[in-house]
Amino acid sequence: MNRLTDKIKNQIIQLYVEQKLSVEKIFKQVNVPRRVVNEFLRQSGVLRKVGEVRIIPCDSTYFSSIDTEEKAYWLGYLFADGNVNSELNKIVLSSIDYDTICKFKEAVKYQGNIRIETHKIYKKQIYKIQITNKPMCSDLCKLGCIPNKSLIMNFPTITKSLIPHFIRGYFDGDGTVGVYKNSLKKENCFTLRSGFCSGSKMFIDKLVTYLPVNKKTVKKDKANLFLIDFSVSDSLKLYDFMYTNAAVFLPRKKEKFDLYRERRSTTIIGHPEKDEGIV
Repeated sequence: MNRLTDKIKNQIIQLYVEQKLSVEKIFKQVNVPRRVVNEFLRQSGVLRKVGEVRIIPCDSTYFSSIDTEEKAYWLGYLFADGNVNSELNKIVLSSIDYDTICKFKEAVKYQGNIRIETHKIYKKQIYKIQITNKPMCSDLCKLGCIPNKSLIMNFPTITKSLIPHFIRGYFDGDGTVGVYKNSLKKENCFTLRSGFCSGSKMFIDKLVTYLPVNKKTVKKDKANLFLIDFSVSDSLKLYDFMYTNAAVFLPRKKEKFDLYRERRSTTIIGHPEKDEGIV
């Protein structure tokens, strides 16, 4: 194994995992004996037996302990936009934000590709990462990120200091913030609003208890989603709760809050720019 440089090791992984070349083709391309390529792939945990699913490397223990801001954030994001299949040991995360998927891929050290698809309903381009990993899948299920979670998930048990980061991750997936026309004021007056939604009342009822807001009432809409929305005062409290000392977040949502705060208004701001609105 000492015959392989780091450059050649990376090249072999890339050819086998991403380009899906056979060992037969790889050892000829990198000019390394076949047995050496085979041994390296086996030690790397990516060489599959006949009939087995190709397992692409990642940090299998990433969610075994939620002990950092980053882990809490990605757990929250997966609660919102992730999908876990415990039978296939598969975790899927999708987003319209390419950078978000790239950051998640980097965080869990996943060596596979990012897929590009078109959303069946909204017809928008989405980016998707799909990981097959039994330990990671098991850890997520233990934390409450379970299969078919939408209607039955509950709030996870994690360190209290990490809860704002978990909630920020969930907000970046299933939260909203926007600048809206204030119907009670004159034509060029707009106001800030934000909120959360979930198919699980247990989850959102618990989430609200951690927020430093005055409004605590959750309502149900016609699509059987449970919602809570905040006006300006509570939205700004939510901002401080989620973003104080935050290192990982979805920029386009934070920027919506920042734009409002920069205008130094609590109820009315000028007419929004063309690209302002709900995100």
